[in-house]
Formats: sequence, C-alpha cells, structure tokens
Amino acid sequence: MNTSKNGASSDGGRYRFEEIEVDPSNRTCARDGMTLPVSGKVFDILLTFVENPGRLLFKDELLERVWPNEFVEEGNLARNVSTLRKALGDNGKDHKYIVTVPGHGYRFAAEVSTVKPAPLTAVAGDHSVYETDDAGPIGAGWPLLRSRKLFWTGAALVLLFTAAWFGKDRLFSPSPTVKTIAVLPLKGIDPNDNYLGFGIADAVIRRLSSSGQVTVRPASAVLHYLNQETDTLAAARELNTDAILEGNVQRSGSRLRVNVNLLKSADGSSIWNDKFELEANDLFQVEDQVAQQVAERLRIRLGNGSNFAARKDPSSQLANEWYMKGLFSLDQRGFDHDDMGHMLDTIDFFKQSIEIDPNSALAHGKLAFSYAWMAGFVDPGDAKWADLTREEIGICEKLDPNLADSHVANALLFWSAYGNYQIEPAIKELRLAKQLDPNFTGAADLTALYAHAGLDRQAEDELHRAISIDPTSRALKDLQWILPYMRNDTDGWRSALPARAELDDQYLAPWYYLHSGGLDRAKVSLDQQLSKMPTDQGLRIRQQLLFALQGNFDQIGAVIPDAIAKTERNENYHHKTLDVACIYALAGNATEAVKWLRVTANTGFPNYPLFAREPFLDRIRQSPEFIQFLAEQKAQWEHFEQEFPVE
Repeated sequence: MNTSKNGASSDGGRYRFEEIEVDPSNRTCARDGMTLPVSGKVFDILLTFVENPGRLLFKDELLERVWPNEFVEEGNLARNVSTLRKALGDNGKDHKYIVTVPGHGYRFAAEVSTVKPAPLTAVAGDHSVYETDDAGPIGAGWPLLRSRKLFWTGAALVLLFTAAWFGKDRLFSPSPTVKTIAVLPLKGIDPNDNYLGFGIADAVIRRLSSSGQVTVRPASAVLHYLNQETDTLAAARELNTDAILEGNVQRSGSRLRVNVNLLKSADGSSIWNDKFELEANDLFQVEDQVAQQVAERLRIRLGNGSNFAARKDPSSQLANEWYMKGLFSLDQRGFDHDDMGHMLDTIDFFKQSIEIDPNSALAHGKLAFSYAWMAGFVDPGDAKWADLTREEIGICEKLDPNLADSHVANALLFWSAYGNYQIEPAIKELRLAKQLDPNFTGAADLTALYAHAGLDRQAEDELHRAISIDPTSRALKDLQWILPYMRNDTDGWRSALPARAELDDQYLAPWYYLHSGGLDRAKVSLDQQLSKMPTDQGLRIRQQLLFALQGNFDQIGAVIPDAIAKTERNENYHHKTLDVACIYALAGNATEAVKWLRVTANTGFPNYPLFAREPFLDRIRQSPEFIQFLAEQKAQWEHFEQEFPVE
C-alpha cells in the first residue's frame, strides 16, 4: 500500500482490527466510535503496526520509523508500546494485539483490514456532484469543476511547500521570547508525595536540557522551592527565566492526578496547561507527555541527537520511585560528620532502586556520587567509602561511560586523600562531565579546582557560566567571595560579601584583617571566634599567625605541631598548612616554611600565583629552598594554563 510522508494511506483509507478503527488522515483511533487516548509517537507506533500486520518489526526499524534522525533509547520505545497496549486494552498476560519477540522487537498479531472511504454524494438529487454523466448538465460541467479543483489544490500545495521551506529552520527553534525556562518541583497535595513531584520535574528538566535549544535551570536550582510557599512569578524573577512550569501531584489509591501550568514570567499569562489522571505506575508516561507538550509549545525538538546527557531513568516504576527519593535526599546533603545519618538514608534509597533495576546507570551514578561525598566530606576517615565509590564507577563505565555523575564522583575521589590529591585528572573529569551535561552537578567543584590550581581566569569564567545557568545556587554564590580569598584579594573579598553580613561574624574575618594590616581588629575577631569555638584548630593556627606578625614567636614550637596534628585531613587542610608555612616564613625558618608549602601544594592547593604574591612569605624569597619550590610550581602552573585554556 502506498503511504504519504505522515503515514496516511494515499487513498484516504482507514485500518480496522476487531472493533478498533485507525484513521491515519485525522490521526485518530476509536473503538466503536469512542476515541481512544492515542496520539503523538504512540499513534505513530500504532500506525506502523497496522501497516505491517503479522510481520516482525525490529526495534531499530521502529525507532528509525517513529524517531527518524533522532537519538532515542530503546526504553523510550518500550514505554510508548506499553502506553499503546493500555490504550488498546491489551493488558492481559498474553497480549492479543502487540506481541513482544524477546531480544528482537514486536509483532502486531491482530488481523487488519482496510476500510475505503464512502463516496461523497450530493445533498439533494439522485446524482453525486462527482459523477460523470455526459447527458446531464452536472456531468457536462465536471471537467471544468475538476480543472478548477486541481488548480486550487495545486496552488495550495505550492503555498504550503513554500511556507514549509522558508519556515523549516524556525519550526523547531525555541520561541523567540523564551530562551530560558525553569521547571518547579510539582508540589504534593500530601507532602509525603513531594518526591513524586520532584521526580517529574527532574525528568522534564533533563528532557528539555537534552535539546540544547533552550537554557533550563537545573534541578539543584529549583529544589528548595518545594519546601517554600513561594509565588511562582517571584520564583521566575529569582531564577531569571522567560517561562516557568508549576504544578501539583496527588495520589488517590492507585491513581495519580497531575496538574501542570506553563506561564510567561513577564506577565503570568498561561502558555499551556493540562491535567493528567492515570495509574501510579504510569509516571513515565506523564514525564514524557509533560516534556513533549512543553517542548511543542516552545517549538523545541526533543531528542535531536545532541551531545547532552540523555535520559537513563530506572526502567521499573518502583525502582524509579526509590531513585527519586534518593535524588530528593541527596540534594539536601550536608558537609560534615553530622550528616552521616542523612547520607546513609540517601545511599539506601539508591541501593533499593538498584536492587529492583540493577542496570539503571543513573541510579549507579548517583550512588557513586553519594559514596564519593562520604569519602571526601562526611566520613573521610573510613576508607570503605572510597572503595565503594570505585566499585560503583566501574559499574557505571560498563553501563554507560558517558554518564556525567560518575565522572564527577571520580573527580571528587581524585581530589582527596584517597586519590593523592591529583588536581589535574580531577579537573579533566569535571570538564568531561560538563561536556556530557552542561547542567552537571559539579560546576562549583570545577570552579573551586581552577581556583586552587591558580587558574584565576578559568575560575571566574566557569563561575560566571555556572551562575547564568543556576542563579540561585548557594554554593556558587559563596564562591563569589571564596575566589578572592584564594588569590589574596582582600578588597575583592570584602566587596563580595553579602551586604547584610556582619564582617566580624565571618570565619575569614581574621584573615582579612591580618592581610589588610588591621592587627588590632584581627585580635578582636579571633578572640570573639575562639570564645565560641575554642577547639577550632584553624583559629588556633591563625592566632599564631597574628603573634608572628607582631614578632612573637615563643609559642610556635608548642602550638603549631599540636594544632596541625589535630587538624582533620579534609578539603580545608591545605589552607591551614599554608598558614603554618607563613608562620615559619615570618620567623625566617625557610626549611620548615617550604616543607609546609610542599604539603599545601601536594594536598590539593598548588597555587603558584598565590605563592608568588603572598607577602607573608617575603622573608624567605631569596632562600634556595623557596626559589627551587617556586620554580617547580611555576612550571606546573604553566602546564595547567596550557592544558586548561579559558573556554
């Protein structure tokens, strides 16, 4: 049978199997006259089946037919086939319409017949206006009627072709008024269902991000709105987007009700809204439909083969629910041992998901990241977390070597005691993760690593890029004043602090006063903070730095070894060892100063520009030890500059 480009038969016919009729021209499917919920790609799959009854259709063939020239995973095909089966009522143990051929594809088992369109007849009279009757006046006029019809049909086709040709580049381009969009987590009517709303939002974010045609705020930028009573348009202003999607989700027994509304940020007018009611195990269908509808309203083509990270959800609905609970929990993680219980719960969520679906690369990637977080921040003293991280990264490499999360986890491991603080491979891993997914979770880490390596231009450039994607990120905002600190820019640090921040309440206030010459203010600030945190080793060391600047070196030999021995080997260790090096340099002890400078560089802080400009090191600059050390650091820094140019 000849078919047109959109699949409709050339003669306008329809297909029938049992009591179901498929109309390709109008893209409808009905059972006994009642329209069934079959549309979009699901209808395209159905049309392919009824045009090829009884024949094995391989998965690759179906993917090419339904998603031509697009990169789409087999899981997407399976979910759409599942949706089609439910719409057709083909849910029995033995499918009577769509039969799965394991390892190959599907076969449409129903007997299909073609239904020809009924001939058009005149409203009144005994003859059709299209009958050719040479004896009658209507028959005599048929050639003229036919020629006029052909003329106007041809003219219409020419106009349509012309419009399509000149509009083809705009048809699937983002709406000119919507360049950025935020997808808020759908709020649960029952707060216990919030993870469902967050899961839907996360899936839609990843689907839209994969297009590469619109900037989508990452999940980390919107999660906190789930627990806030924030006005949607106020959130849109905070996120600085052209459009914003809001909604809610409600569970009622085994059913889910989902409402969504896409708004223009400028005036709050609705671009599109819809509601879905479905079985709880059909959540994938809602995620797909919401993403597709938003994309169509914004004229975005999904799945266009971009290099961005593709969707890799757990294939089972129950596995996906555990995964979403883990994702929700992971985004609320902390940075120290007090977060142990929370992180153990997070890890358990991902393990539950993997137990149901062992081949979910995304769940393995998040579990790898969770283990790396434990190794680097929460429980760095226990080596098992590093071993578990490596194990999960190995699994991810087999399932999907292009998963951004596993590369971020690997970077965190490289830049830790368990990876010997290898900053160069850590940066490479993060840059690769960014290439795979520009909205990846490691933008703050990449910025920080650039800064620690003395790559100040790269750090500022990455921070600017990351903030343009996620303007509400607390970590990125903090980096605005952390970067000046790491290059000894006291004026930049002071001006970058939030306007309402009390200077003396800041942990780095003593550093600021020490480097800006306010030794009296430094003493007041240190005394104030030590009264609150008397066992903080960083403050004890900084107090000795104040004494050294005042020319008092009496307690160095007793306090410094004790304080540094009690300092935890975490991400801040090298900042404390730098202070120790400065203390010995002020005392004129070049050997000890360079010893601790090497410790600083070898534990993740090889910052040549900082070493070159730090005024507290001036007394040892002419010593052979320091000259040799600085030459080594300069050579490494020049290598970094060549290896990691500004993007």
